[in-house]
Amino acid sequence: MKNILSISILVAGVLFVCSCHPEEPFHKGSAFPKTSDAITLASAGEAKGVNMGVGIGYEPFMNTSNYADIASKEFKNVTFGYQMKHGAIVGDDGSLNFGVTDGLVAAVQAKGLGIYGHTLVWHHNNNGNYLRGIAGGGGQQEFTNIISNGDFETDASGWSIWNGDKTQSLHCTNLAYVYEGNGCMQFVNASDNPGGQWKGQINKQFDIPVVEGHVYQVTFFIRCLSGSGSGRCSTSGTAHYQGDFDVSADYKKITWEFTAAGGETGLCFDMGAKANTYYIDNVKVIDTQEEFEDPNAAVDLIPNGSFEKDATGWTILNGDKTQSLYCTDAAFVYKGNGSMQFVNATDNPGSQWKGQIKTSFSGPIIAGDTYQLSFYIRCATGTGSGRCSTTGNPQYQGDFEVTTEYSKITWEIVGKEGEDGLCFDLGAKANTYYIDEIKLVNQTDPSNGTVINNEIPNGTFETDAGGWTIFNGDKTQSLHCTDMAYVYEGNGSMQFVNGSDNPGGQWKGQINTPFVSSTLTEGEDYILSFYIRCKNGTGSGRCSTTGSAHYQGDFDVSTDYKKISWEFNADGGETGMCFDLGAKANTYYIDNVVLKLKSLDEGDDGEIGEDVIESLDAAMNEWITSMVTKYKGVVSAWDVVNEPMADGNSGVRTSVTDDQASEGDIFYWQDYLGRDYAVKAFEYAHAADPEALLFINDYNLEYNPVKLDSLLAFVQEVQAKLDANGNGARIHGIGTQMHTSYMAYAGIAPMFEKLAATGLLIKVSELEVKLNTGKNTGYVLTDHDQDFQGAMYEYIMDCYLEYVPQEQRYEFTIWGINDGESWVNEPQKGLYYYPLLWDDQYKKKPAYYALMKALGVEPENINLE
Repeated sequence: MKNILSISILVAGVLFVCSCHPEEPFHKGSAFPKTSDAITLASAGEAKGVNMGVGIGYEPFMNTSNYADIASKEFKNVTFGYQMKHGAIVGDDGSLNFGVTDGLVAAVQAKGLGIYGHTLVWHHNNNGNYLRGIAGGGGQQEFTNIISNGDFETDASGWSIWNGDKTQSLHCTNLAYVYEGNGCMQFVNASDNPGGQWKGQINKQFDIPVVEGHVYQVTFFIRCLSGSGSGRCSTSGTAHYQGDFDVSADYKKITWEFTAAGGETGLCFDMGAKANTYYIDNVKVIDTQEEFEDPNAAVDLIPNGSFEKDATGWTILNGDKTQSLYCTDAAFVYKGNGSMQFVNATDNPGSQWKGQIKTSFSGPIIAGDTYQLSFYIRCATGTGSGRCSTTGNPQYQGDFEVTTEYSKITWEIVGKEGEDGLCFDLGAKANTYYIDEIKLVNQTDPSNGTVINNEIPNGTFETDAGGWTIFNGDKTQSLHCTDMAYVYEGNGSMQFVNGSDNPGGQWKGQINTPFVSSTLTEGEDYILSFYIRCKNGTGSGRCSTTGSAHYQGDFDVSTDYKKISWEFNADGGETGMCFDLGAKANTYYIDNVVLKLKSLDEGDDGEIGEDVIESLDAAMNEWITSMVTKYKGVVSAWDVVNEPMADGNSGVRTSVTDDQASEGDIFYWQDYLGRDYAVKAFEYAHAADPEALLFINDYNLEYNPVKLDSLLAFVQEVQAKLDANGNGARIHGIGTQMHTSYMAYAGIAPMFEKLAATGLLIKVSELEVKLNTGKNTGYVLTDHDQDFQGAMYEYIMDCYLEYVPQEQRYEFTIWGINDGESWVNEPQKGLYYYPLLWDDQYKKKPAYYALMKALGVEPENINLE
């Protein structure tokens, strides 16, 4: 009777949760009974007007039958995780190689699945080398080939025959069979062995260990002596197997990708199935996620601030000197493999110095130059307190608060003669402190790669308009604007309302800021640059200096931001700068104000040459047109623009908002083409396939309502410009990625409500629900947590059905099949999040049945007696 009562209470609770509008489940438990295998997610979704989709990886779909069978049985459409992105198709010379993608397309079509195109324009997964080459920004960055002697110029040393005739020479210098250079590798397989590729096998060990979880790309050129042959690649150690490829008497390029498990030790060529003599040249194995140092980055004076291997170089001056300063617990690492930790055991109010760690600078401090220190810090529990100081000729930062979330701290100092090191002073409040990504850079010396020396103390208006004063005009008004429609870049701009026309009286509406320096340097040429627009119609403005006065000529202002530059020669008495906006009534918006020495500006005036813009525009056009045309009729809908909005208070994403240089596969199209990069992308995609549905896609929309509102405003802006251009291009839908966790309910329903209000198609584009949110390396999956996860999946589907009308439901996409293949796992840190619907034995989890429940599928053989 006790058991029957428990079940009855549970069922009542579940019925309560599912009634009326979706609610956050107040009760978790085994609320997701199994359903019949005859009913699939695809069929259940179809009954509710929901197309069920799934994100897939190349290797598991091509090589794991359970994975591919689940995809074809349970879903209607697939989205490729990588194979339709710029970096997967475009070579370093701009050539397009569709070979791998075509293979996956064919395999997917053979399973009867549709394909959603993902993604045309994104700041990740590009061929950064090619694009930077066009932009003139370090296009020579090359990925490291982790396999040596792949060009066979002098011999085939390092390559071993594992199976086949081991007496033969592997080196060929007959130029008739060499693809490039002076030599190639040859291998004679004397007999046919159908299905036995491994019977003719040569191997070379990797020179650099693979990184678990990273995608590796193998490329090479191959031909045979005559007729036709057959081959494949595989890895030694942890084995991966490529599908067989045909070989002819003409060289062709082969590309293969695999995701490293961490135990792969080398590369094999398997050519035993078909008798022939094979020739191979230009073998490369690269880590597509290799991280590059920014060649233009400023010189960092902290010798070990990333703590990737240890905390060497840091010394405890005060506090427990026996403790280890190095931490590898991923829960307390901001970035990479490690952080610095320091335990301060006792409170010492007012005595930060009683817990003190120090490092020496790696180079001299230049007296009078401005330096910026930046780092990330958190504590283990509650709150803590810290400050920084320098040694030698000391300077002291004010105290800052520390919480259990990493926050970025910056401190700007003017260098003093004799300063030789940095201290973290953490003695005032007992806690365990974690510090990561410490950098100290010279902001004055351009040879260090950072051309700043901006005499305007606040020219970006990211958080306020501090430092600016109204000299003339309405002095009660606020100068700060956070309306993204009027922000040029980042999170804010400066606004000024001039209420009346005053022809010839620009000074009657005047705002001022003092310079960073007390006065400018006599005899030096300075360049002022800024972006300005007005709210409506046209306006007028000029700039001037205070102290020794200089006056710029009047310039016109329109409703589109434009860059204004002004050059003048200083006489040494200038103390500040004014915007004079009194001549014509309007509301003016100003952003990105920079004043610097002309000598620091040469070659870096912030302007991008028209030839660069035109070339990158042409590259985008060619890429989108080629991709969409190639798969016209196969792909009926595309992610055209992915992740356009920055995090935080949002605005359009750029390298500045992300604090991320263009490196590796990262390239910000919008840095060069401006915010209208999205307009261009939609126009090019529409021109290539007028019948295709075109989407914009972003993440954290359920977490960040400001970002959601900014995206919706951006969609309106882009569509208005598309309409004005009259080419027929449209944004048909919005994708919300929803990389979420099992506890984050709050913003989901309001997000769907706002998205649906646009009238556009709405796609859940990359859903997974993470467990182990505490980042515990010893985490063990429990039934309890799986029920919580299932409740979240159920709630998201309930909200989708409730708030998105059937005619607007484009697709509901789960971002992967089995837990172990999920992109969110961090295997190099030992962190696994179990976010998907199947476990690694391809057994359905409660989350699967939770979706079935939300889709109205009745349990199988339920008996409540």
